[in-house]
Amino acid sequence: MKASKFYGSFKSRIDKWEGALALVSEVIELILTVQRKWIYLESIFMASEDICKQLPKESSLFIEVNATFGHVMSNAAEQPNAVIQCTATGMLETVTCMDDKLETIQKSLDSYLETKRDVFPRSRGSVGNMTLVQHHTAWRSLPESVPFVV
Repeated sequence: MKASKFYGSFKSRIDKWEGALALVSEVIELILTVQRKWIYLESIFMASEDICKQLPKESSLFIEVNATFGHVMSNAAEQPNAVIQCTATGMLETVTCMDDKLETIQKSLDSYLETKRDVFPRSRGSVGNMTLVQHHTAWRSLPESVPFVV
């Protein structure tokens, strides 16, 4: 549109829309990134009490992000206008903050699982994080006498 000979007549409106659409694009990309991370971590922190006990700071951080993410998504459902939602005051900062917190949680979880891989060297490289979490949770829930039977 800026290449049009009529650009001068509509400069302020075109520039306003260009800025708004750039912001919408950035916020939506961040929301999709947050959603991918949230889906992965939700299955771990909501299903594994053991992980929550082992990583209490990250667990409370995830609960905070979970509440914020739910609030953002319910607002989007109530007002399904992307321009209004994405250009709302503080939206970019909120989504960026959620992304940063989820990244912190992921790094802590990876570090914790790395220590578990050190305890079980056969799991190194061949077992994904979700499988390791499931096995670790199942192992923790076994009665104390079972290790002597195995």
